Amino acid sequence: MMRQFIQFVTVMVLCFSLSAMAQELPSPFMTSAFENLNVREGPGTTYLTAARLRTGVQVRIVERNSIGTWVRVQQTLVDGTLFLDGWVLSGLLTLNPELRFSEVPVTALPDGLPENAESPSLRPLYAVPVIPAVSPDMRAVYQRGLEGRQYTHVITKIGDSVSADTLYLTPMSRPGADLGAFDYLRDSLNFFGASTQVESVAARLGMNSYAVFDPMWANSDLCQQGESPLICELRRKKPSVALIMFGGNDVLHMDDAEYSVQIRRLVDETLAEGVIPVLSTFSAHPNLPLWGQSIAFNTRLVEIAAEYQIPLINLWLAARPLYDYGLEADGIHMKHWGTETLRLDDSFPAYSGAALRNLLALRMLDEIRRTVFLDATAIG
Repeated sequence: MMRQFIQFVTVMVLCFSLSAMAQELPSPFMTSAFENLNVREGPGTTYLTAARLRTGVQVRIVERNSIGTWVRVQQTLVDGTLFLDGWVLSGLLTLNPELRFSEVPVTALPDGLPENAESPSLRPLYAVPVIPAVSPDMRAVYQRGLEGRQYTHVITKIGDSVSADTLYLTPMSRPGADLGAFDYLRDSLNFFGASTQVESVAARLGMNSYAVFDPMWANSDLCQQGESPLICELRRKKPSVALIMFGGNDVLHMDDAEYSVQIRRLVDETLAEGVIPVLSTFSAHPNLPLWGQSIAFNTRLVEIAAEYQIPLINLWLAARPLYDYGLEADGIHMKHWGTETLRLDDSFPAYSGAALRNLLALRMLDEIRRTVFLDATAIG
């Protein structure tokens, strides 16, 4: 009898200890900042600052933007009083390794407030989301493209040296990718990743939106006689989606009216091949001489995307909170993160413009896969 009593007590003590340990374990949603941060009223730099989050203060993540780059955090006092409530960059927080953004509710707040723009010329760029909903028109493009290919998991990139960078998209094909809290992107990484292994002949150092149509810029070993880099790439890879970004070279050689003509031609030829074109704004530094020209070019991209009802990644807006706007010292190329594999963990998207750009590309591809493709659950 005594032995049974001792066993009972031992089991109860063990259960109590395990319960206490469970209560002491931090929730995946609990986090703290590793530097003092402005807490804003919404997920973006145009929202007013509501408070300051001090280093090491424990807060709970309760909401996120559609990507996960901004999260809403709350601090509750012992008596249950809500002491702090607002939005911060997720990349500046010490996130619990168990945190999964798929389990965090998504806000309905917009990414920017145009009325709070620093100048009227910036309002169009703050008015469009970082990642848009995909127009139903893209389903027709996708279905037309199916007539010339047997698969949908292939993507390509078209652009200048910023896109030709082997750390843009290509790391998605390499083993060792770490998505961190961005777990909801795993299926799309698996679906599209392998197709990024082959580099694009339509993304080259020095290329601009004129050269992409010039057969003189085509790879003679891979392209046919008289074929432009654009058509050569679309023929060779037969992609379902083309991620397009020109800007750094174009602002040096043309005005925004000429740029608009070239981008429209690029969109027209891509659509004609049954490929979904995804345009992207480009980051720019306000202290550099071509700032005004860059804003004009990016505004044209917004207008063209709206006119054609095609997807537009607003990289310009997403990069606003980053140091030097995510750019290298030259003000053109995206800052690297120091590894050849895809890294979205450990604050990489908040410190590396290149990592942020990969994140946005993957998020846009995820939106397309889930809303346009006939079999959105398939894994490539």
